[in-house]
Amino acid sequence: MKLLAIASALGLVFCQPASADWVLVSKGSAAGRDITSTIHLKGNRARMDAGKEMSMVMDGDQGGATMILHSQKKIMVMDAAKLKVFGEMASRFGGGGAAPADQKLQPTGQKEKIGEWDCEVYTWKGPMGEVKLWVAPDFPNFKEILAAQEKLTKAVSSAMAAGMPKATDIPGMVIKTESKIMGQVSTTELVSAKEQDVPDSTFDLPKDYGEMALPNLPGLGGGK
Repeated sequence: MKLLAIASALGLVFCQPASADWVLVSKGSAAGRDITSTIHLKGNRARMDAGKEMSMVMDGDQGGATMILHSQKKIMVMDAAKLKVFGEMASRFGGGGAAPADQKLQPTGQKEKIGEWDCEVYTWKGPMGEVKLWVAPDFPNFKEILAAQEKLTKAVSSAMAAGMPKATDIPGMVIKTESKIMGQVSTTELVSAKEQDVPDSTFDLPKDYGEMALPNLPGLGGGK
């Protein structure tokens, strides 16, 4: 269960990337819980805050990520190699693998306005589950954002990236999703996306938090 929770948190980070300074706010639900997430992005660095319970900080230049558990006042550090192990294990748990070469987003012909965006509705099936996507073709810089998404996902897990739609196949920004992945139903919706200056201090770790050992899982070399 801890592995799946960590993998889900990683997924939130890597599904909201960009190459400049951005602040993105999303709302969603999973496992019967409503979650509001705020993503701060600066170049190759990202910070995701899932409510007040947990945060994730990633440095794409150095690789790896740090999970911050606020209620326990603990941090869990994963270097690049360990981060990839988590990604590969999450993919295997979900039956992940390469999607069929001819698997593409399927247009439903439906259109719907989500927030301020006029969206076209698509469906997609992969080895890890099914997704319904509301895509806004007029979203500014969406190609650059999706390309960064794919790059970061591959950095975590090539298997995970292979089990997702390719950036070049998505004709706009994904504004909303309804997913059934690894047997879990979840929804996400982009509330706002603003290109604005993100201070370097956003990515600082709490100095009064202790470090938590990683779970002792195959391929990780054990915890501390």
